[in-house]
Amino acid sequence: MQVEVTRRWIDEGQVAGPSLPVVPARCDRCELAHLVPADAASGPCPSCGRGTLAPSGVELVGGAGGEVLPERVVPFTLDEDAALRALAEHVAEGGWFLRGDLSPEALRRNLRRVWWPEWLVDADVNGVFSLEVGFDYQVKSNKERYDGTSWVSFEEVDTRIRWEPRVGRIQRRLHDVAAVALTEQAAWSARVGQTDRSDARAFRTTDLDGAVVRLPTLPPDAAWSQAVPVLTTAAGALAQGGAQAEHQRDLSLTATWTGLHWTWQ
Repeated sequence: MQVEVTRRWIDEGQVAGPSLPVVPARCDRCELAHLVPADAASGPCPSCGRGTLAPSGVELVGGAGGEVLPERVVPFTLDEDAALRALAEHVAEGGWFLRGDLSPEALRRNLRRVWWPEWLVDADVNGVFSLEVGFDYQVKSNKERYDGTSWVSFEEVDTRIRWEPRVGRIQRRLHDVAAVALTEQAAWSARVGQTDRSDARAFRTTDLDGAVVRLPTLPPDAAWSQAVPVLTTAAGALAQGGAQAEHQRDLSLTATWTGLHWTWQ
């Protein structure tokens, strides 16, 4: 079943084209849901590697406005050739778990680009915070060392931190604060490392070319408890910036959160 998924930011002209044809597909083994191009609806599951994807009327978990495709995307850091070189080096190292057809042609044929989703939360915060902010300062000292023939004096500069307490009220709207969208995200991150999302940009329809998108497995209600600490950290960063400090620690925030809006990247 091919469906036309229309997103609010597409309708507003932020992405070329009013709609995007995608196929919701579910794995027959792990039962995880994906969005795939129409010509890739039946194929190996990129999540478990054991099952097969098949078109399915899955429930698309989206934000409050019904958005089911990413608002933003982190571009892939490896192109196809670079990824194949890395795979070839891995195969060349050998190992008991490497089996089947591992020729360059097979590797290229089976290579898939997979997006892992992450929630983006907008929220209004109204509360009271306390924390310590740190300011860098330099301390100069004179030291001596023996150069093999005589003692030589030299000046050394150390950078230290002066900590000061701050208490205040914060009433701001936070935008695009990232929170987990997958139940197994912590386990995957422990295996492959954290993703650098500093290069995230607005989603374009061409980003789906040849890619498979994992759909969030944590709906917003379930993800909220894990989003609160991240939102709290973002609020602390605003307090740190207001103090023009280089560091912060021991953040405490008592607040109410309203106006929640969920999208994802």
